Amino acid sequence: MVERARGLARWALRGVLLYALWLLLVGTVKTPELVAGAVAAALGVAGIVAARRHLPEYRLEPRWLASLLPVPWEIVRDTVVVLATLPRRTRGRFRSAALAVPPGPRGRGMQALAEVRGTLAPNAYVVDVDAERGLVLLHELDARVEGTAL
Repeated sequence: MVERARGLARWALRGVLLYALWLLLVGTVKTPELVAGAVAAALGVAGIVAARRHLPEYRLEPRWLASLLPVPWEIVRDTVVVLATLPRRTRGRFRSAALAVPPGPRGRGMQALAEVRGTLAPNAYVVDVDAERGLVLLHELDARVEGTAL
């Protein structure tokens, strides 16, 4: 019973946060926008419920988010690299990188973060992750640049 109440409280909190995000983005508190925001928040929570039922469970640890700190610099650096590479019309190259992924929710969270981390900067993107072999396949436009750290 207590667990069910906690679950409902979590969903209600998500709804409130989605509603607050809606209000922040629209920037007005007129009645039509308030109603539209409530509907959008309800649809968002319903989407989260549906996704949680059908997608595998994952877990992100807050300390892993520290790996995202250099990303803004990498985006700037790689944008310059890509713009400089465009006149050469290079096809880029594929490379693999090691990624030790433990089984279970933690491993799926690590894999998802590695895919996001490897794709944010424009010089490289993650093509595939082979969790069984512990490899990530990346495509890099300019291979001369030090690769994106996963």
